[in-house]
Amino acid sequence: MLDSLKDPENGEAVFNLGLVHIEKGDFEEALRDYNIFLEKIDPGYAVAYNNRGIAYFRLKKYDRAMENYNKAIELDPDSGLTYSNRGVVYSDMKQYERAIEDYNKAIELNPEHANAYTNRGTAYRDKGALERALEDYNKATELTPEDPEV
Repeated sequence: MLDSLKDPENGEAVFNLGLVHIEKGDFEEALRDYNIFLEKIDPGYAVAYNNRGIAYFRLKKYDRAMENYNKAIELDPDSGLTYSNRGVVYSDMKQYERAIEDYNKAIELNPEHANAYTNRGTAYRDKGALERALEDYNKATELTPEDPEV
């Protein structure tokens, strides 16, 4: 098995190995890879903080996920994906208004971001605003009619 510690100077390999570990559900391994990347290769790469936030979120370490999403937004305030990801954490914490604010920002930055509409629809649904949820679900379906997950 490829071990990212063999060549921590190969930033692209370390970063991509983190992605593979997230896809496989090996979140602790992903954290290790992104820690190496951010400590030794590029401490200013917003996408690495976003991805490390995903790993922390999947481990239900919401405070750590938030720290990473906040840092990613600080480094790249135009990343709609990071706002949407942070919104998912707020939704899981049942902070629906804050989640909706983040989804709104994600949609403002990228009006074609179907997942942001889906996630915002879910936040609206969970707080009881069913008409707003339906609008967002319809918009997500309109943007990606071929995606069965939307």
